[in-house]
Amino acid sequence: KAGVLENPKVDMIFGLHSDSRFQVGEIGYRYGAAMAEPDEIAIKIKGKGGHGAAPHLTVDPVVIAAEVILALQKIASRMIDPTENIVVTIGKIEGGQTTNVIPDEVNMLGTVRTLNPELTPKIPGMIEQILKGITSAYGGDYELNYDFGYPVVMNDDQANDILIEAGKEFLGSENVKEIPMPSMGGEDFSFYLQKVKGTFYRLGTANPEKGTTGYWHSSHYDINEDALPVGAGFMAYLALKALEKL
Repeated sequence: KAGVLENPKVDMIFGLHSDSRFQVGEIGYRYGAAMAEPDEIAIKIKGKGGHGAAPHLTVDPVVIAAEVILALQKIASRMIDPTENIVVTIGKIEGGQTTNVIPDEVNMLGTVRTLNPELTPKIPGMIEQILKGITSAYGGDYELNYDFGYPVVMNDDQANDILIEAGKEFLGSENVKEIPMPSMGGEDFSFYLQKVKGTFYRLGTANPEKGTTGYWHSSHYDINEDALPVGAGFMAYLALKALEKL
């Protein structure tokens, strides 16, 4: 939006992300779709609270929410072509204050991940269909807020070719690894890739002896600073290689 890709004009762009699946000194690459679009959902299930000993006088939003969570998993398994990549996860559910009171509402937060930009716009309607059907069956109601996230990370073939050639020269052929499957994680580097040809690759950080093998965003993750000079050195070499090729 600020025009950073226009002055000076950027012809190709490269980005990296640490990855403990690869050893220090290795890089990982992938052609095509590499990371998913990470959308966010917020759902409120509206019921009618009351005493836990008299559920027949209530509209229990906890029970409704439980059915909704299970039904949302059918989007991937029964409502979409099984060859598509999609994840629907509810990561937070909150409702009620004590053991013997049925609350008036339950709030849920979750994420939807897709790799097909043509599929993504269809998902809110599927969620809406499930919510409407289940809540109406029990006399409840709902609110849905669907927030579309970053686009899919779509790597450019030419940029990957340059990356691989530079990697073999700088790191050695044995240290340039193809990533066999896309990640369902998301990355805002994808906005750059919508404007400029480029690729987003992985920089190895694993070292079992130092205990740096934990996955990203987990309590076991620990940065391996030995990877920093490798990453900086290779990125500089990659930029020079790209300038030769373009």
